[in-house]
Amino acid sequence: MSYFKGNILPVISTMSEATVRALAVNAINNASHTVIDESIDYSELVKIDKDENGNINLIQANTVRINRLARDLANMSEKNIEEIKEQTIELPIGAFTGSAVLSGVGPVVNVSLLPIGNVTCDFVSSFDDVGINQTKHSIYIYINTTISIVLPVSSVPVSVSTSILVVENIIVGKVPDVYLNMSSNSTPINLVP
Repeated sequence: MSYFKGNILPVISTMSEATVRALAVNAINNASHTVIDESIDYSELVKIDKDENGNINLIQANTVRINRLARDLANMSEKNIEEIKEQTIELPIGAFTGSAVLSGVGPVVNVSLLPIGNVTCDFVSSFDDVGINQTKHSIYIYINTTISIVLPVSSVPVSVSTSILVVENIIVGKVPDVYLNMSSNSTPINLVP
C-alpha cells in the first residue's frame, strides 16, 4: 500500500490535475463566450454622470446588471463542468515505477476520473492612468473554480482561477493647467526660491 501511495497515486494525481485543469478552462471559456458577447456595452454596466460643463461628477456601477451577469456566468460554467463526463486518462505502466527512464515505457493502463466542481465569480473594477486627462476603466470577472477529482482510490481537489475582461472604456477628463507626475519613491524638487 505504501508503494501505491508513494509511486502510483502521485502519477495519477498529476495527470488527472492536468486533464481537469484543461477541461475546466475550456468549460469556463465556453461559458464566457455564451454569456458575455460583444453586444454588452460599457454604458449597460456603468453610468457616468457629468455636470453642465461636461466634467465628470460620478461614476456609478449598475450592480443589478453586473450581478446578473456574474450569476449567469457562474451557472453556465457549473453547467459546462457538470457536462464533463467521466474521463479516462492513459498512463504507461512505466510511469508507476518512479523512474524517469521508464516513465513512457510499457502497455497503457486506463484510469477513470470524475470531475465534480463549483464556481464563484467576483467582479473587479480597475482604473489606470493612460494620459494627463485620461483614465482607463476596466471591469473584469474573476472566476474561481474548485473541482474535486474523484479517482478510484481517493479524491484530489484542483483549483482553477481565470479572469475575463468584460468591458473597458477610456474616460476623458478636464486637461489640468499644471501636471506633476511623481512616484512615491521620488524626491520632490524644491521650486521655491
